[in-house]
Amino acid sequence: MKIKYFYLQNSLPDSLRLSFNKEIPNQDKGYHRCYAHKWANLNRFTVKCPYDLNFSINPIEGQEEYSITFHDVYTSNLFKDGLIQVTFSDAVVRHKPVFQLPLNVVFYTKETCFLETGCSNNFQHNLKFINGKFDISSWVRPLNVAFEIQSYTQPVRIKRNEIMGELIFHTSKINENIILEENKNPSSQLLNLSEGNSRVSGYIKNTKTLISKGKKLLQEII
Repeated sequence: MKIKYFYLQNSLPDSLRLSFNKEIPNQDKGYHRCYAHKWANLNRFTVKCPYDLNFSINPIEGQEEYSITFHDVYTSNLFKDGLIQVTFSDAVVRHKPVFQLPLNVVFYTKETCFLETGCSNNFQHNLKFINGKFDISSWVRPLNVAFEIQSYTQPVRIKRNEIMGELIFHTSKINENIILEENKNPSSQLLNLSEGNSRVSGYIKNTKTLISKGKKLLQEII
């Protein structure tokens, strides 16, 4: 299956554009010979962090907010530009802050396909990757990845180009080979739909209605 994607801002510098890579072992021994394992890799892509991160988040006692300490100017500028987002209401436990990285990339397809975001096996940090899954043939929205900080006494440090997560595409066929193709000139209709979904999806009560109408709108556009 061919899945298309585009960036919300075509003016994004190349350093902030993601590369999506499959990691299919070339070896044909041991568990690499198992078809179930091979099929799992056909629809799995790694996601690398587009920038260096170095900051700390601390709960403010008696208040529903956090204080954020930047350990370099670069990270401070990322927050100012909205490339890192921290919202108190995202946390399940106030002493485990949650931050999001808006990646400004949108995936969509005509056929039913669920996109799942998951943690990379080799991601060793004081962070819990928050999984997500949605139908990209019904809900066209910008992709975010989110992390829950397990101990706020430790700083968040992630290096640029470090693998921080995975994109896993689920179709009706177990052995469906997924091919990603960038749409470098998305229509104004696609842009408007994705930006509208980004705003509305923040209100949980409206999300169910949004998804039920999204498939019809997307089919008309593509």
